[in-house]
Amino acid sequence: MKVGNVVDELLRNFFGSFEFADYAQTEEGIEKLFNGWTTESDGRAYKEIFKGNIEPFKNLIHDLQNQYDYYTKTLKWKLSTLPFTWRAKFNELGWVAGQTDMIGVDKEGKVHIIDFKTSKYTFWNAYPPNIQLTSTYQSDLGILTEDDFYTDSGRLSRKARNVLRAIKNDNKNSKIDLEWQNGRAVVVNKIRPFVSLPNVQYGQQLSSYEDYSNQLTAYAEMIKAEGFDVASIEILPIKVQYDYEFTEAGNGLNSATLEPRVFLTFSSKMLNILDGIESRDYQAL
Repeated sequence: MKVGNVVDELLRNFFGSFEFADYAQTEEGIEKLFNGWTTESDGRAYKEIFKGNIEPFKNLIHDLQNQYDYYTKTLKWKLSTLPFTWRAKFNELGWVAGQTDMIGVDKEGKVHIIDFKTSKYTFWNAYPPNIQLTSTYQSDLGILTEDDFYTDSGRLSRKARNVLRAIKNDNKNSKIDLEWQNGRAVVVNKIRPFVSLPNVQYGQQLSSYEDYSNQLTAYAEMIKAEGFDVASIEILPIKVQYDYEFTEAGNGLNSATLEPRVFLTFSSKMLNILDGIESRDYQAL
């Protein structure tokens, strides 16, 4: 059983199960969920999945409660985690189907697609080091200390800014910065891997941002085919740490942390691929 399936089920229960949500309102109720609620996708109680450590489970529940309050009280959305499978037949492509994790409906009746994503990597990556420039300017960077990065003003110190300016000028490259990583000053490229870089280790040709944008744009087009107005697409990301053999006895999640929402843009590439619809259908499983 994949870690993502267990986390997805937890989020579906939290946002969609009245019984689960009621328990989550109190510390006593959270303890009952932790000790006694058995997951359908894994067959173990959350106590087993989190290896007997209630703190990461409790922290996740509290973060989800804050997110739920924001969706329902601030944005005033109505949420649904019913597993709708949307289907539509597109010109030149044939039938396409997809299942939404959660949808929100705002006061104007517009739909917002919210997809749950789980990864052992943060969705808000630190900028990746520029190994070549860090090596080239090792002596210049070596005069900097941690205090040059964590100043009262929140900016780099004057000394660090001077070093950065010199490196930028030498290389005619404005898309670099300095960060303190692993106990030393490094030059970093000002890009976020989640947005800009494919994970070639797992055979990705697109960045995760592009991949998810394509997926949720397809969902949006199928929902629009039913006459609904889809206003936005986003992911609700969970960063996890877990034992490699997740389902083995004694193994499980070390932590599961809700990260800030990631807003996606509708993919023009996917809109071109899905251009023209022949027929449509949806099914609530």
